[in-house]
Parts: sequence; C-alpha cells; structure tokens
Amino acid sequence: MTKAGTGRTIKVSTATASGKGRRGVDFSNDERQLVSTRELREGDMILTVGGGHGFRMLEDTVLLEIKQGAYRAGADRERF
Repeated sequence: MTKAGTGRTIKVSTATASGKGRRGVDFSNDERQLVSTRELREGDMILTVGGGHGFRMLEDTVLLEIKQGAYRAGADRERF
C-alpha cells in the first residue's frame, strides 16, 4: 500500500481484447488501517484525497493515474 502526499484520480482500463478485466483496490486511513476493499472494472474511476491505497491486479490491467501537483521523487509516496 502507498500513502499519497497529494490527491489522485485513477481511471481503470483493461489490456484485454475482450474488454474484461478485474483489479482489486484496498483503502486505508491515515493510521494505515484497512478500511475498505473494492473490485474495480473497466471504466471505473476512483478519487483519493487522503489515507492510502494499494492495487491487486486480478487480470491484465491498464491504469491511468492523474495527480494534483508536481511529482517529488522520493517524497511523493510512502510505502507500507
């Protein structure tokens, strides 16, 4: 899981010709406690504004991540 320093929008696409695909996402609070697990499919979108998130690729997947602000190498994410 990673704790993001800035808000992010993540759009889910699929890499399979059939248009099918699945990926799981776990959400945590600022204290690193798991608060929710969801399954995302093609076309789903999530917006993170706090806490952390982690992905599990259940099938071939393409994610488009858009974040607010400049990328700060090494300071942008905290892995846990």
